[in-house]
Amino acid sequence: MAIHLVQNNEHITYRRHGAEIYYRRIPSHVRTSITKKHTDRRGQINWSAVGDELLVYAITGWKPGTVLMGGEAAPCTDENKLALPEIIKGEIIEDASDNVEQDQERDLGNSETTHDSKPTTTA
Repeated sequence: MAIHLVQNNEHITYRRHGAEIYYRRIPSHVRTSITKKHTDRRGQINWSAVGDELLVYAITGWKPGTVLMGGEAAPCTDENKLALPEIIKGEIIEDASDNVEQDQERDLGNSETTHDSKPTTTA
């Protein structure tokens, strides 16, 4: 086993209900920066804004035609990323978090996560 460093060009595939959404892990310095950005002077953190910005950072694209809006293929825009169902957004954020256990279970750059089972490696 090896530990894979978090890289900006990662390509991990999330699969659910026929959709293929591509994402990358979120490095700790990005998470810290986003959290600070959404913390007010009293130290109160706007967790909703943090989650939205982390999602926008993590999702790098999706397979055309697998994410629909009104029956038509939806382009991968920040607005459409935020319109994904809450359960899917939560799973992607959880998967994209820098998790060494997940890292050891998959070969990054050529992996997928199917949300009815553990992360799997594709050939």
